[in-house]
Amino acid sequence: MEQLSKAPIREAILNIIVKLPPNITINDIEKIHDIVKDEYPIKKDFIESKATIGAQFFEASKNKIGFSFFSDNNLQVMQPRLNSFIFNRLSPYENWNAFSSEANRLWQIYKEVTNPEITKLSLRYINTLEIPAKCELFDYLTTFPTVPPEMSQNIIGFLTRLIVTEPSINCSANIIQLPEKTTDNTTTIILDIEVFTNPLYSISNGNLWDAFNILRDYKNKIFSASITQKLKEKYK
Repeated sequence: MEQLSKAPIREAILNIIVKLPPNITINDIEKIHDIVKDEYPIKKDFIESKATIGAQFFEASKNKIGFSFFSDNNLQVMQPRLNSFIFNRLSPYENWNAFSSEANRLWQIYKEVTNPEITKLSLRYINTLEIPAKCELFDYLTTFPTVPPEMSQNIIGFLTRLIVTEPSINCSANIIQLPEKTTDNTTTIILDIEVFTNPLYSISNGNLWDAFNILRDYKNKIFSASITQKLKEKYK
Protein backbone atom coordinates (compact mmCIF):
# COMPACT_ATOMS: atom_id res chain seq x y z
CA MET A 1 0.00 0.00 0.00
CA GLU A 2 1.31 3.46 -0.90
CA GLN A 3 2.77 5.56 1.93
CA LEU A 4 1.83 9.24 1.81
CA SER A 5 4.44 11.57 3.27
CA LYS A 6 1.92 14.42 3.43
CA ALA A 7 -1.13 12.52 4.68
CA PRO A 8 -4.00 15.02 5.19
CA ILE A 9 -4.75 14.05 8.80
CA ARG A 10 -6.45 16.73 10.89
CA GLU A 11 -6.90 14.58 13.99
CA ALA A 12 -6.19 11.02 15.10
CA ILE A 13 -8.18 9.52 17.99
CA LEU A 14 -7.41 6.26 19.77
CA ASN A 15 -10.20 4.99 22.02
CA ILE A 16 -10.23 2.06 24.47
CA ILE A 17 -13.69 1.38 25.92
CA VAL A 18 -13.45 -0.17 29.37
CA LYS A 19 -15.36 -1.45 32.35
CA LEU A 20 -13.81 -0.41 35.66
CA PRO A 21 -14.01 -2.11 39.07
CA PRO A 22 -16.84 -0.66 41.21
CA ASN A 23 -14.37 0.82 43.71
CA ILE A 24 -12.80 3.15 41.12
CA THR A 25 -14.17 6.70 41.42
CA ILE A 26 -13.77 9.99 39.63
CA ASN A 27 -11.26 10.97 42.31
CA ASP A 28 -9.01 8.07 41.27
CA ILE A 29 -9.22 9.23 37.65
CA GLU A 30 -8.29 12.78 38.67
CA LYS A 31 -5.14 11.54 40.44
CA ILE A 32 -3.74 10.52 37.06
CA HIS A 33 -3.09 14.19 36.37
CA ASP A 34 -0.48 14.29 39.13
CA ILE A 35 1.50 11.71 37.14
CA VAL A 36 1.26 13.37 33.69
CA LYS A 37 0.97 17.08 34.55
CA ASP A 38 4.50 17.92 33.40
CA GLU A 39 3.65 16.88 29.82
CA TYR A 40 -0.10 17.60 30.03
CA PRO A 41 -0.46 20.61 32.36
CA ILE A 42 -3.92 21.82 31.29
CA LYS A 43 -6.82 20.01 32.97
CA LYS A 44 -10.50 20.30 32.06
CA ASP A 45 -13.50 18.38 33.36
CA PHE A 46 -15.44 16.15 30.98
CA ILE A 47 -19.17 16.35 31.70
CA GLU A 48 -21.66 13.82 30.34
CA SER A 49 -25.18 15.12 29.76
CA LYS A 50 -28.20 12.86 29.70
CA ALA A 51 -31.86 13.54 29.05
CA THR A 52 -34.86 11.32 29.76
CA ILE A 53 -38.10 12.19 27.97
CA GLY A 54 -41.45 10.68 28.87
CA ALA A 55 -45.05 11.37 27.93
CA GLN A 56 -45.46 13.85 30.78
CA PHE A 57 -41.93 14.57 32.01
CA PHE A 58 -38.46 15.66 31.00
CA GLU A 59 -35.44 14.93 33.16
CA ALA A 60 -31.89 16.13 32.49
CA SER A 61 -28.72 15.29 34.36
CA LYS A 62 -25.03 16.11 34.15
CA ASN A 63 -22.24 13.97 35.57
CA LYS A 64 -18.49 14.39 35.58
CA ILE A 65 -17.13 11.13 34.21
CA GLY A 66 -13.56 12.11 33.36
CA PHE A 67 -11.03 14.73 32.37
CA SER A 68 -9.13 16.10 29.40
CA PHE A 69 -5.42 16.73 29.95
CA PHE A 70 -3.90 18.97 27.25
CA SER A 71 -0.26 19.37 26.31
CA ASP A 72 1.18 22.90 26.39
CA ASN A 73 0.75 23.29 22.63
CA ASN A 74 -2.75 21.71 22.65
CA LEU A 75 -1.69 19.19 20.00
CA GLN A 76 -2.09 16.13 22.24
CA VAL A 77 -4.88 15.29 24.67
CA MET A 78 -5.17 12.46 27.18
CA GLN A 79 -8.77 11.79 28.18
CA PRO A 80 -9.10 9.36 31.11
CA ARG A 81 -12.73 8.58 31.92
CA LEU A 82 -14.76 6.18 34.00
CA ASN A 83 -15.78 4.32 30.83
CA SER A 84 -12.86 4.82 28.45
CA PHE A 85 -9.32 5.93 27.74
CA ILE A 86 -8.91 8.31 24.79
CA PHE A 87 -5.80 9.81 23.22
CA ASN A 88 -5.98 12.56 20.59
CA ARG A 89 -3.31 13.94 18.30
CA LEU A 90 -4.00 17.05 16.21
CA SER A 91 -2.21 18.19 13.07
CA PRO A 92 0.68 18.02 12.43
CA TYR A 93 0.43 14.25 12.81
CA GLU A 94 3.91 12.70 12.94
CA ASN A 95 3.54 8.98 12.30
CA TRP A 96 1.91 5.85 13.70
CA ASN A 97 4.91 4.86 15.81
CA ALA A 98 5.04 8.20 17.62
CA PHE A 99 1.26 8.30 18.06
CA SER A 100 0.83 4.73 19.30
CA SER A 101 3.92 4.86 21.54
CA GLU A 102 2.65 7.89 23.43
CA ALA A 103 -0.84 6.39 23.61
CA ASN A 104 0.64 3.20 25.05
CA ARG A 105 2.70 5.12 27.62
CA LEU A 106 -0.37 6.96 28.85
CA TRP A 107 -2.50 3.81 28.73
CA GLN A 108 -0.07 2.04 31.05
CA ILE A 109 -0.57 4.85 33.58
CA TYR A 110 -4.36 4.66 33.27
CA LYS A 111 -4.26 0.85 33.52
CA GLU A 112 -2.12 0.95 36.67
CA VAL A 113 -4.57 3.29 38.40
CA THR A 114 -7.87 1.76 37.28
CA ASN A 115 -7.30 -1.97 36.56
CA PRO A 116 -9.72 -1.86 33.58
CA GLU A 117 -11.43 -4.61 31.61
CA ILE A 118 -11.24 -3.81 27.90
CA THR A 119 -14.51 -4.16 25.98
CA LYS A 120 -13.94 -2.38 22.65
CA LEU A 121 -11.26 -0.60 20.61
CA SER A 122 -11.56 2.08 17.98
CA LEU A 123 -9.34 4.27 15.83
CA ARG A 124 -10.68 7.39 14.16
CA TYR A 125 -8.84 9.52 11.61
CA ILE A 126 -10.35 12.79 10.41
CA ASN A 127 -8.82 13.78 7.06
CA THR A 128 -9.17 17.04 5.12
CA LEU A 129 -8.97 16.57 1.36
CA GLU A 130 -8.43 19.61 -0.84
CA ILE A 131 -9.76 19.40 -4.38
CA PRO A 132 -10.45 22.08 -7.01
CA ALA A 133 -13.63 24.06 -6.38
CA LYS A 134 -14.88 23.30 -9.88
CA CYS A 135 -14.23 19.69 -10.72
CA GLU A 136 -15.78 16.30 -11.29
CA LEU A 137 -15.89 14.49 -7.94
CA PHE A 138 -15.07 11.17 -9.60
CA ASP A 139 -11.65 12.56 -10.52
CA TYR A 140 -10.75 12.65 -6.82
CA LEU A 141 -13.17 10.45 -4.83
CA THR A 142 -14.09 6.84 -5.52
CA THR A 143 -17.38 7.14 -3.62
CA PHE A 144 -19.52 10.21 -4.20
CA PRO A 145 -23.18 11.23 -4.56
CA THR A 146 -24.80 11.05 -7.96
CA VAL A 147 -27.69 13.13 -9.20
CA PRO A 148 -30.33 11.79 -11.61
CA PRO A 149 -29.59 13.06 -15.14
CA GLU A 150 -32.99 14.76 -15.32
CA MET A 151 -31.94 17.12 -12.49
CA SER A 152 -29.47 19.98 -12.29
CA GLN A 153 -25.95 18.67 -11.70
CA ASN A 154 -24.92 21.66 -9.57
CA ILE A 155 -24.22 20.02 -6.19
CA ILE A 156 -23.78 22.61 -3.43
CA GLY A 157 -23.57 20.17 -0.53
CA PHE A 158 -23.74 16.50 0.37
CA LEU A 159 -23.27 14.01 3.20
CA THR A 160 -22.48 10.33 2.72
CA ARG A 161 -22.17 7.71 5.43
CA LEU A 162 -21.24 4.07 5.02
CA ILE A 163 -21.08 1.45 7.77
CA VAL A 164 -19.21 -1.61 6.59
CA THR A 165 -17.91 -4.73 8.28
CA GLU A 166 -14.88 -6.92 7.61
CA PRO A 167 -15.66 -10.43 8.89
CA SER A 168 -12.12 -11.69 8.25
CA ILE A 169 -10.77 -9.50 11.07
CA ASN A 170 -14.03 -9.13 13.04
CA CYS A 171 -13.98 -5.33 12.73
CA SER A 172 -16.22 -2.67 11.22
CA ALA A 173 -15.92 0.89 9.96
CA ASN A 174 -17.96 4.08 9.91
CA ILE A 175 -17.02 6.24 6.90
CA ILE A 176 -18.33 9.79 6.48
CA GLN A 177 -17.72 12.25 3.64
CA LEU A 178 -18.92 15.84 3.50
CA PRO A 179 -17.71 19.16 2.12
CA GLU A 180 -16.50 21.57 4.78
CA LYS A 181 -15.81 24.80 2.94
CA THR A 182 -15.30 26.18 -0.53
CA THR A 183 -13.21 29.11 -1.69
CA ASP A 184 -12.86 30.49 -5.22
CA ASN A 185 -10.27 27.81 -6.01
CA THR A 186 -10.58 24.97 -3.50
CA THR A 187 -13.16 22.74 -1.85
CA THR A 188 -12.25 20.98 1.39
CA ILE A 189 -13.79 17.53 1.83
CA ILE A 190 -13.86 15.83 5.23
CA LEU A 191 -13.13 12.10 5.06
CA ASP A 192 -13.85 10.77 8.55
CA ILE A 193 -12.90 7.12 9.05
CA GLU A 194 -13.57 5.29 12.31
CA VAL A 195 -12.66 1.61 12.55
CA PHE A 196 -13.62 -0.48 15.56
CA THR A 197 -13.73 -4.00 16.93
CA ASN A 198 -16.97 -5.96 16.77
CA PRO A 199 -18.61 -7.21 20.02
CA LEU A 200 -17.18 -10.74 19.76
CA TYR A 201 -13.59 -9.54 19.24
CA SER A 202 -11.40 -11.04 21.97
CA ILE A 203 -9.30 -8.29 23.56
CA SER A 204 -6.74 -8.48 26.34
CA ASN A 205 -3.85 -6.34 27.47
CA GLY A 206 -1.59 -8.93 25.88
CA ASN A 207 -2.89 -8.44 22.34
CA LEU A 208 -4.01 -4.83 22.64
CA TRP A 209 -1.45 -3.25 20.31
CA ASP A 210 -1.60 -6.12 17.85
CA ALA A 211 -5.32 -5.36 17.62
CA PHE A 212 -4.64 -1.65 17.08
CA ASN A 213 -2.18 -2.49 14.32
CA ILE A 214 -4.93 -4.50 12.62
CA LEU A 215 -7.32 -1.57 12.98
CA ARG A 216 -4.72 0.81 11.57
CA ASP A 217 -4.14 -1.41 8.52
CA TYR A 218 -7.90 -1.58 7.99
CA LYS A 219 -8.17 2.21 8.24
CA ASN A 220 -5.33 2.66 5.75
CA LYS A 221 -7.01 0.25 3.33
CA ILE A 222 -10.25 2.25 3.51
CA PHE A 223 -8.48 5.58 3.04
CA SER A 224 -6.52 4.32 0.04
CA ALA A 225 -9.67 2.90 -1.54
CA SER A 226 -11.62 6.13 -0.97
CA ILE A 227 -9.50 8.47 -3.09
CA THR A 228 -8.22 8.28 -6.64
CA GLN A 229 -4.59 8.04 -7.76
CA LYS A 230 -4.85 11.64 -8.92
CA LEU A 231 -5.54 12.81 -5.36
CA LYS A 232 -2.92 10.49 -3.88
CA GLU A 233 -0.29 12.22 -5.98
CA LYS A 234 -1.06 15.46 -4.14
CA TYR A 235 -0.13 13.94 -0.76
CA LYS A 236 2.94 11.92 -1.73
